[in-house]
Amino acid sequence: MPRADMISRPALDPAPAVPRACPRIGACPAGSVGAGPEGTLGRDWRTRVAARPCRAAGGRRARCPAAPFATIAADMRRFVRLRCRSGCFAIALVIALAGALAGCGTDADRTRSAVLSECRLPRLAIAAQCGSIEVPENRDRPDGRNISIAFAVLPANTLSPKPDPLVLLPGGPGQSASALVPFASRLVEVRRTRDIVLIDPRGAGRSAPLDCEALKPEDTPGDVLDTDPVPKAQACLEELAGRGVDASQYTTAAWVADLEAVRAALGYPTWNLWGGSYGTRVALEYARRHAARVRAMILDGVAPPSLKISLGVWLTREQALDALFAACAASPGCAAAESDLAATLARIRADLGPTGRDVTVANPRTGETETHRVTFEVVVAGLHPLVYLPELAAVIPALLARAAIHGRKDGLHLRVGR
Repeated sequence: MPRADMISRPALDPAPAVPRACPRIGACPAGSVGAGPEGTLGRDWRTRVAARPCRAAGGRRARCPAAPFATIAADMRRFVRLRCRSGCFAIALVIALAGALAGCGTDADRTRSAVLSECRLPRLAIAAQCGSIEVPENRDRPDGRNISIAFAVLPANTLSPKPDPLVLLPGGPGQSASALVPFASRLVEVRRTRDIVLIDPRGAGRSAPLDCEALKPEDTPGDVLDTDPVPKAQACLEELAGRGVDASQYTTAAWVADLEAVRAALGYPTWNLWGGSYGTRVALEYARRHAARVRAMILDGVAPPSLKISLGVWLTREQALDALFAACAASPGCAAAESDLAATLARIRADLGPTGRDVTVANPRTGETETHRVTFEVVVAGLHPLVYLPELAAVIPALLARAAIHGRKDGLHLRVGR
């Protein structure tokens, strides 16, 4: 009979005693431990795991959570000794279970060198596992300055996850992994079987960020209207150099080498890469250098190596605006309201002239009117973020029409804000 303290409901009917050792697996009589479907081992063992007894405060019996693997293995051995003291199947079963339980855990757990600890990420309701590794800032000078590469793992919702996680690569360049947290939190189906890994690229987020006073956002209309980053960028480089930072080492190639170092530290034999915008370029470069470590790639908005991001953005923005103007012309409702958007934009350019004009700007925070110098580049830069989403692109026709009307009446009255 099973001991009373081994199960939390009445014991099941005892199995017939096994008078001698079974000569081989499957040779035990019906109803015994080794007899297969008719045996009681499976039924009793499921009862044991599902309803493990314990003592709550005051000596009352309570339902306990599942036991750790080591406890389950020990209890299983005691249970088998009670149920089949001399059966060869019991011996084989104990040996198999001991080996299986001793080897529980993923391959990544057994080869992981990075230390992870529980952490909280912005806009993520559940806890993540965070860590970091140290890498040379300049791999040609391994004895030089080291920097920290930070990462977070959203563990799979299973005890036996697949060995290849999904890695989300930020865009930019310069975007931190925290910007992808809302996206990662929606990948519920992925986390059923796989970890999700977020990594801050060097120079962004918590990976040796290239912060400097010169480029600190001011969140003012003047900051929004500034389209010449060169003076501030030069001041930032000088500030970073004064802190011993070698800005020439914050490149795609260095970021790819950091990715491989993180993979090795986390112990994943391969992984799956998702990249958006600049993240697609990182994924392509990583696959070129470490093809054996990539199971699959998802590329969203490809930025191929041939594209010069800082220059190509002008061409792609013009193409997006041309496509929008064509779609408006093909829509009866839009065409009736705004007959020729390309001509409207050209008229705004002519009104501003080659050097721009002083225009009245309503400060969205204070409501006060301010005067700022606005060039055509400022207008186009304001349209740039709107072409990324159809919902935002849909307001461009009305914005251009309003700007053109105010430009003719009172000097292009604009409302500028983030």
